[in-house]
Amino acid sequence: MNALLITGPRIAALAWARGDIGDREFVFDFPRVPEAMLFATLPDLASFRRVLPLMLANWQAGADIVILRTSTREVIRHAAKWGAAWTVREIDGKFRILARPEVVNRYLGRIAQKSAAAGGVTTAR
Repeated sequence: MNALLITGPRIAALAWARGDIGDREFVFDFPRVPEAMLFATLPDLASFRRVLPLMLANWQAGADIVILRTSTREVIRHAAKWGAAWTVREIDGKFRILARPEVVNRYLGRIAQKSAAAGGVTTAR
C-alpha cells in the first residue's frame, strides 16, 4: 500500500492533528499549499522510507510540518526517535503523529546532508 500525501496550510494541519477539524474539512475546505504534509496511510516502516523523497521535495518547497497517520507501532517508535509525538488516537486505533517545524528541519536537514555527501541530489533549503 502506498502512502497518501495531502498538503495544506499549517493552521489547518495543526487543527487536524489536534482533532479540531475532521478529514473532510482538511481535504476539501483548505487550499493545497506546501506548508504542511499529511501522510494519511503508513502501514509499515518500509512505506515511511518510501515517502522520504516526497517528504524532502515538499520540505524544499516550503513545507515544515509533517503529520503521519498510522496504527503501526514501528512507525510510531521511529517517528518518536526523530522527535515527533502523537497527538490524537482515533476511534479506529490509528494515531496522528505531529512533527513541528524545528523537528522537521532538523530531521530532513540531516537526511539532505547525508544524501549530498553520498553524491545524491542536494535537497537542502
